[in-house]
Amino acid sequence: MVISDKLRPYQIDGVHFLRNKQKCLVYDEMGLGKTVTTLTALEIIWEDKDFNCVIFCPKFALYVWKEEIMKWFGKDSIVYSGTLAKRAKLWESYQGGYLITTYGMLDEIVKLDPNIHGLVADEIHVSGLLNHKSQTYTAFEKFARNIPYVYLLTGTPIRQGVIDLYAPLSMIDKANFKSYWQFVNKYCITIDTPFGKSIERRPKNIESFRNMLKEYMLRRTKDEVLKDLPGKQRQIIYVDMDEEQEKAYNNLVTNMYLELEDSALITPNMMSLILRLRQLLTCPAMLGLKSTGAALEQLIIMGKDLIESGQSFVVFTPFRKVIPHIQEAIHKSMKDIKVYTISGGMTAQKFADEWQEFQKNKSNKKILICVIKSGASFHATEASHAFFLGYEWDFNQNVQSEDRLHRFGQKHFVNIYYFMHRNTVDEDVAQRLNDKQDASNWAIGNEEQYTMLLNRFKINRRQELKLK
Repeated sequence: MVISDKLRPYQIDGVHFLRNKQKCLVYDEMGLGKTVTTLTALEIIWEDKDFNCVIFCPKFALYVWKEEIMKWFGKDSIVYSGTLAKRAKLWESYQGGYLITTYGMLDEIVKLDPNIHGLVADEIHVSGLLNHKSQTYTAFEKFARNIPYVYLLTGTPIRQGVIDLYAPLSMIDKANFKSYWQFVNKYCITIDTPFGKSIERRPKNIESFRNMLKEYMLRRTKDEVLKDLPGKQRQIIYVDMDEEQEKAYNNLVTNMYLELEDSALITPNMMSLILRLRQLLTCPAMLGLKSTGAALEQLIIMGKDLIESGQSFVVFTPFRKVIPHIQEAIHKSMKDIKVYTISGGMTAQKFADEWQEFQKNKSNKKILICVIKSGASFHATEASHAFFLGYEWDFNQNVQSEDRLHRFGQKHFVNIYYFMHRNTVDEDVAQRLNDKQDASNWAIGNEEQYTMLLNRFKINRRQELKLK
């Protein structure tokens, strides 16, 4: 098989890496085409031979994989989902090739005992495969042991710190990563506390650790390989709470209690308090208040200007219940707007229809609203502006959402706007997100990101090398 001339040079390099490694981590940054790189490697490996490959992915990605397989190789594939009766018919019709399913079907696939030559796990950071104690990891690792080619995919492999790399490394090379605590003692900085060992986010002997990872991991960033991709910038939009919002916020902080017109909102612990404060800042109406909130008001002002200048946009939010309030505010202030929505609970087909219709609709009077945790495995390159009305604790999920716009196929500079309320929990969340971003860059950041961290923390690179 000849590698498609539609692939970029870095993708061709990736194909060669996968062919030579057999089992590896495909950790290219989001938007660089991990899907087609992986599929091309498998097609070359099994050229002119019958082979069976199971692809596990989140529900929303089922038809993305099916579409890519047809688009690049003209091959049909089976999406193994639906009712028990439907799945039985699908399995009966399976004659080999690609079988695409969700992680929830893992036990069922194992019982069917297919003869599998290739195994692909997509978006492993949301499936439980970063945690060696999870049931999904235990079952998946056992299933993968005797499969010749195993590729683990994610663009955001670090959630807490270097320790997130143990489980995937152990799955692809059990001989060298057979013990969790051996990994911790060799690669992690630990601190003894009254409650046991605390594991730091960044690795020990950073230079040595990064060199070791190169043997197992394919990781390129957009800055390194997509020189023609327009840039991306994040902007913090500071807003001040309106009167009703501020009064409610202060009552919750002081009393952990908020009296509403027909009910009361009680927060029995700190976690529930923080959740309610985040919801209050995102949109007070979601909690039963009359105010829509300062952030949503500002979003409408900025969004209206964009629409009037002929530019569509995307809104990301952590809360599905705020979507009707965003829609109502949009329709009140903007005429003839088509609003598309993506959130949990949708079928895979409905999910695919929403983002594909947003992409195909060439009118500039369109807006896409997406719950952040659902912001994976789709393209929104028809827009170049995105607003975050609230954000998730996990910086990976926010970045994944950003890169629905900032990816291959984007023709314009991408602007990302985060609304932040001064002197609120917003600022605490932002600091945590920055810390987690640093943790990721220590282990898998590109050379520029790594060097910036060394300089910021005043670490001498030569000293790092001596510690090897």
